[in-house]
Amino acid sequence: MTSTFTRFGEIHNNPNIHYDKTEDQTQLESLWNQFDFIITHDEKLDPNPWELMYTEPIFKGITIEPIVELLIAQSKDRSIIINLIKNIIYELLMGESTTLIKLLRSTILTDDYLNVYKVLTPHESAIHSTADSTPSEPQDIDPVSIKKEINQQIDNLEKSFSGMSQWSSD
Repeated sequence: MTSTFTRFGEIHNNPNIHYDKTEDQTQLESLWNQFDFIITHDEKLDPNPWELMYTEPIFKGITIEPIVELLIAQSKDRSIIINLIKNIIYELLMGESTTLIKLLRSTILTDDYLNVYKVLTPHESAIHSTADSTPSEPQDIDPVSIKKEINQQIDNLEKSFSGMSQWSSD
């Protein structure tokens, strides 16, 4: 049996991995007891069975507030910006950029976007269903068929790129 991967990294033909795209909140909540991990943009799940493992940020905007604060500090102490610039130049000469990166990152606003949750205890429904069923055996991996699939995808990409280069030379 061969496994198929999409370009989005989804693993198909594996009974242990389930992708659900249900958008109805009520239906989603009824499905959650089937999962060990959930990746969602929902703000917070009920902390009783779920533990927040990781939150992925998203770009929200840019602020000039740190620059304004620097200018205000400069008006009180004329050496602030000069010392900052000296520090940045010194770090760059030493092969570092910590201060510059901190300054630039302070102007970028982010917000929480995706949350990854892990179930704290096995779900009751999962316990009942596994007691009656036999555990699934790991699937054998056929390296030859995987190699053929990968080569076919590479061939398809090469064909699409070779077609593009013909258009650009006209």
